[in-house]
Amino acid sequence: MGKTTNKELAKEISERIQELLDETDLRLEGLAVLSTVGKSAIRSYFSKTIPISLENIAKICLPFSLKISVFLDFETPLPAHLKEQPRFKKFYNKYIKNNPEYFVVPPDPGNIRPYLKSGKDFLNSILRDSDYLESPKLVHEIAKKIKEDHNVDIESGRLYQQLNSNADVERLPSTKLNKDGSKSKKEVFKYVKKKKSE
Repeated sequence: MGKTTNKELAKEISERIQELLDETDLRLEGLAVLSTVGKSAIRSYFSKTIPISLENIAKICLPFSLKISVFLDFETPLPAHLKEQPRFKKFYNKYIKNNPEYFVVPPDPGNIRPYLKSGKDFLNSILRDSDYLESPKLVHEIAKKIKEDHNVDIESGRLYQQLNSNADVERLPSTKLNKDGSKSKKEVFKYVKKKKSE
């Protein structure tokens, strides 16, 4: 397949997939299995490297009873009831114990109740209650710390999105160095908790 030529559309599709992941606590691999779209294809759509077919958009929408027109209406947020759809609930019940890697937050052994908490709530509670952001850190440094402490892999795109939408987190411009020691032109940020006013 050729590379995506409509970069703006590819960006919108990628962001829509990210929104779907956020609303359902699925990982890309889980979405691929649930939708029967190939794992490689899903990753490519998400990374904006190949165009998506209308057929595969329909496959992604089907388990959530989403109309294609709703999925493609990028100005309107996805509905909040996606996790309540019968096909998704059946998938969740089938795979949560034996394939927790399909989901954002793996359950405690023998107890899946903690997983029922939203992945967004889980991440926000970590950012709020931990000391990770007492000093400025890059996204990959925060993700590494969460992996070490909670054995949870947080996708950088999702973590970036949560950090940028968190009212208690401040974004500080930072400098990235190239391998030759020169300053990169790429814009990067470190994140730190906002100091409470006295």
